[in-house]
Amino acid sequence: MGVRSIFVQLSQMESHRATTRFAGMAGVAATAQLVSVEPWISTRGGHTLWLPGAALMCALLWRPYGEWLPCVAGSLLGCVGILALRGATAAEATGLILGLLLLVTAATLLIRQFGLLDTMKVDFPQVIMFWVIAVLALPLSSTGWTLLVLRSTPLPDFAGSWHNLLLANALPYLLLVPTFIGLLRMHRRRPQQRTLSAPLAFLSLALLLVLWTAWMLPWPSPMAEPLLMLASTLLMVWLLLVLGPAGAFLALSCSTLLCMAISAHGWGPLALGDGERTTLAVQLWAFGDGVTLLLLSVLVEQRQSARTSLQAASTRLADVTAQMLRVQEEERTRIARDLHDDINQSLAAISIQLSSLKRAAPALAREQMEQLQEQVLEVSSDVRRLSHDLHPSLLRYTSLSSALRSLCGGACRHASTRVHCDINDEDILDEQQKLNLFRITQEAIHNVNQHAYARNVWIRLQFAGGQGLLEIEDDGVGIDQDSPFMRRGLGMISIEERARLLGGSSHLQRAGDRGTLLSIVFPAQRPTTNAPFTSEST
Repeated sequence: MGVRSIFVQLSQMESHRATTRFAGMAGVAATAQLVSVEPWISTRGGHTLWLPGAALMCALLWRPYGEWLPCVAGSLLGCVGILALRGATAAEATGLILGLLLLVTAATLLIRQFGLLDTMKVDFPQVIMFWVIAVLALPLSSTGWTLLVLRSTPLPDFAGSWHNLLLANALPYLLLVPTFIGLLRMHRRRPQQRTLSAPLAFLSLALLLVLWTAWMLPWPSPMAEPLLMLASTLLMVWLLLVLGPAGAFLALSCSTLLCMAISAHGWGPLALGDGERTTLAVQLWAFGDGVTLLLLSVLVEQRQSARTSLQAASTRLADVTAQMLRVQEEERTRIARDLHDDINQSLAAISIQLSSLKRAAPALAREQMEQLQEQVLEVSSDVRRLSHDLHPSLLRYTSLSSALRSLCGGACRHASTRVHCDINDEDILDEQQKLNLFRITQEAIHNVNQHAYARNVWIRLQFAGGQGLLEIEDDGVGIDQDSPFMRRGLGMISIEERARLLGGSSHLQRAGDRGTLLSIVFPAQRPTTNAPFTSEST
């Protein structure tokens, strides 16, 4: 009984969904058919667009195959109803519209089978295939079917000439289907990938309103009309770059509807006096702009896809780098602990044994043992220093200032370079930030000792306005920023990655006539997300 109830509920849900699709498509198709016929019945110059076919194709591209039948049936009812209101008999209108809708269904099936819904805006061959199917083959077959039916039935002839009918069938697929696919792709993107801002949207709408107003104004100069059409094309290209394919094709579709409406009343730059010539002019203008936008949209989508892939790769690289640095710190901690607990303890035991042996040794041997013991103590001191460099325990028990001053003192004792520290208080930093700043400073001092041949190094750490600034400056040989052979080593890569983990950026440049200045700018508070990597190294 429970299983039967479930099947009944599922059947009712499917029936309700089918009814909803049927009623919705009937309303959409009726509106589209009315818009396709009403504005130019009085002009008798042939209609500009046949919209129901494109509306059905959008629905079939969106919905699963199981919902195609109610969509097609609803479109048939809506179109036949409008034609019946305009004087056509139901049987004759049904034959005409049913053939057109079946052709649309077959073309949509091909588009979905080839996977063009997901790839046609990022691949030129896929765009050409869509163009051949939807903008060439489907309009040609629809035009042939319409002319065949009109010659054999007494339907009211709203079609005009064959070229008018061909363009009227092709334009909606060129304009509305890319608009729909663009909106669908935009909806599928993550919220952070949607870059449309309210000011740009309002500016775009304002420019469109200005253009449409200019179309309806009388212009005495004969040069005004070509300039208005050129301005329209440039505006559509700008909208493509700013709003993407969906916004540009939507604007072009609205502009086409407005242009054909005002041209039918003798207004606008494409009103040529004769109804058929005016209709053809509007169609050719819209077709040319549509093809241009379709081709340019591929470049825009390819750029967006490349940018998205680059961002994803950058994110993956950042994650790998962060993991690598964490593993590196863990390994350094382990090695430092082994050096301190094992090797250093062994050296201490050797020193104690030497002290015991010295008491019973002859004077000459005692002197040699003292020298050997001093060497053991020096090795022990070096091991202790190496252990502290590998794992700065001062950061855990004291402050970054103390750790950096200890680092500066150690650098002064073991190199000919003098290190000067000017470190401000940094209580707002967490342990991870302190460790990254310490490692950056440590690596920078190592680079100076290895490559700069500097006498002095200045380390400055300051905080102001929620920002931190770490500077390491030397008076060494400097760098050649203009050299094409200037390459980043592993040390600079490590510095840049740690700066990125801080949420900041690194900048390497010459300091005056000679010397080098490394600057690390970072937020004083720990960022919640990884900031985009920005680094300049020359």
